[in-house]
Amino acid sequence: MSLKKNISWSALTSIGSATLDILKIAILARFLVAEDFGVFAIALVVLGFSQLFSEGGIGNAIISQKDITTRQVSILFNYVNLISVIVLGIASLLAPVIAGFYELPALAHIIPLLLISLPFAASSRVFVALLQKQLALKPIAIITISSKLIGLLSGIVAALYEQGVWSLVYAMLAMHVSALMIAFYYVRETFNFEASFSWREIKSVLNFSLYQLGEFNINFFARNLDILLITKFVGAEIAGQYSIIKNLFSRFGDVVVSTFTRVFHPKLANSTQREELVGQYQQFNVFVVTVVFIGFLGLAINHELFINLLLGEGYNTLFTLVPIMCLWMALRYSTAPVSTLWMVRLKPHYGLYWNIGLLFLVSSVIYLTSDRHIEGIVTGLAILQAFILLFAWCLAYQLLEKQKQFVSLLITRLLPIVIYTSIVGYFFTSLFNADSNEFVLVLYTACSTLPVLTFIYKFEVSKTAK
Repeated sequence: MSLKKNISWSALTSIGSATLDILKIAILARFLVAEDFGVFAIALVVLGFSQLFSEGGIGNAIISQKDITTRQVSILFNYVNLISVIVLGIASLLAPVIAGFYELPALAHIIPLLLISLPFAASSRVFVALLQKQLALKPIAIITISSKLIGLLSGIVAALYEQGVWSLVYAMLAMHVSALMIAFYYVRETFNFEASFSWREIKSVLNFSLYQLGEFNINFFARNLDILLITKFVGAEIAGQYSIIKNLFSRFGDVVVSTFTRVFHPKLANSTQREELVGQYQQFNVFVVTVVFIGFLGLAINHELFINLLLGEGYNTLFTLVPIMCLWMALRYSTAPVSTLWMVRLKPHYGLYWNIGLLFLVSSVIYLTSDRHIEGIVTGLAILQAFILLFAWCLAYQLLEKQKQFVSLLITRLLPIVIYTSIVGYFFTSLFNADSNEFVLVLYTACSTLPVLTFIYKFEVSKTAK
C-alpha cells in the first residue's frame, strides 16, 4: 500500500475514533446526569491505570522488534492475558476501598465489571500491533471505528432502558469485546496460538516493555500534573478554564500524531539501512511539524470562532489564553516524532528519562510563573517547549548517529515550513485582529496550506514515488 493510502487510512482511524468519542459524550449526556459521568470518570482512571500494567508497552515492543518470531508473539499473548487476569483480581479487591474513599458505593460494583475488559483490551492490542507491524492500516481502521460504533450503540440502548451510569460501562465492555473479535478475524491466518510460556524467549521484549511501562506510568501522572499545580496556585475556576481549552485543542494534536505514528513507526522499525532510516524519519518529522503548525496557527487566528462554536458565548474570557496555548501545543506536538525514533532504535530508557525530566521542568516553570496568572504560566510553558523542541532535534541527531542528512533536513525542510507558517499566521492576526470568521479561516488555510503542501510534495512525496 502506498504512503498516501497508509496516511489516509490512519487519518480515518484517528478522526473517526475522536468523532465517535465526542458523539458518545454528546448523546449520552442527554440521558445521564452529571453525577453518572463523575462516577464513571473515577472508574475510568482505575481502568486506565490497570491497562498500563496489563499491556505494559508490549504492543510497541512487537512493532519495534525487527526479528520477533511468531512463537514469541504467541508467548507474549499468553503473558498479557496472565498479567491482565492478575491485575483484574487485585484491582477488583481494591474496588470497595476506592468506593469507601470517595463515598460512592456504586464504584464497588462498577469497577470490577469494567475491569473485565482488561484481557480483551490487552489481547486486541497484541493483534493490532501485528497488523500495524505489517502496515495493514485498513483493517485497523475497520477494527477501531466498528468497535467504537458498537460501543456507542450499546450505550445508547442501555441509556434508553434507563441504566444510568451502567450505560457507560456497557458501552466500554461492548467496545473492547467487539474489537478483539474483529481483530482476531484479521490475524487468524498469521497468528499461531501456542499454549506455552518461556521467560527466556521473551526476555529481550520484556526488557523493552518494562521501560515503556515506567515511561507510561510517569507520563500518566505528568499529563495531569499541570492541572493539579494550577488548581493549587491559581484556583479551581481558572484551572477549569485551562483544562477545557487544553483538552479541547489537544485532541487535534493527538489525531495528527497518532495518524502519522501509526504509519511511520513500522516503516522506521523495518528500515534496514541507515540512510533509509534517516529518510523515513525525515518524512515523519516534516509531516508532523507541518500539520501541527498550520493547524494550531489556524486555531489561534480563528480562536473566537471556534470557542463560540464549540463552547458557546459563555467562555469569552478564554480568548486571551487560546493563542498562547496554541503556540505551546504546536511546539509540544512537534517533538512527538523523537519518541518513536528512540523506540525503533531500541532505547526505551530514553523515554523514561525524558518524562522524568519533563515532570521536573514543567512543575518548576508552573511554580516560578504562578504569580503571573494563567497567561503567564502558559507563556512560560511555551518558552520551555521551544527549548525542548531544540533538544529533541539534537537527540534525534544523536540517535541517527550524527547523520549530516538530518541537519540538512532541519535547514532545508523544517525551518522554512515553521518560518513561513509563522509569518502567515502573524500577518493574518495583525490584519484581521478579532474579526475572524469563516472567510478568514478559509483564506488562511489556502494561503498557508497550498504552498507548504506543494513544497512537501516536491521534496518528499514525489521522491518516495520514484
